[in-house]
Amino acid sequence: MTDLNKVFLYGHVVRDAELKRTSTNLSVASFSIASNYSVKKADGTYENKADFFPLAIYGTFAEKMLPKLLKGQKILIEGCIHQNKWEKDGVKHNDTRISVLKIQIIYDSKKSDADSISAPAADENTSYELTEEQLAEMYSGEMSESDIF
Repeated sequence: MTDLNKVFLYGHVVRDAELKRTSTNLSVASFSIASNYSVKKADGTYENKADFFPLAIYGTFAEKMLPKLLKGQKILIEGCIHQNKWEKDGVKHNDTRISVLKIQIIYDSKKSDADSISAPAADENTSYELTEEQLAEMYSGEMSESDIF
């Protein structure tokens, strides 16, 4: 039986994604997102905080998504956590990141470029473009994904 390793995150891209290639010429787009939340303090006020998560997209999906993964862009991702371990010059290294399987680009409906919604791609690496209002409706149960696409 396969264990469950699934992650869903919503946040803002911290800096523009970078494209690199592995020794086998596989494209890898690396970037991080900040996911904000509030914590209630002892005096009753709230403090805003953020968690930062490193992400990676691979192959042609990485090349396709690279121009859209710009600093400040809101995204919703589905992925899985991967841990890489290696040794170099006698020093052990460890890297944990989230491999993105699906991504939704979230546009601000108040901006002029928010009118375009692309249909899902034919492969499993899907890119949706939604406004914040559509996303909120979708997850509130008032609208299904089939109502949008």
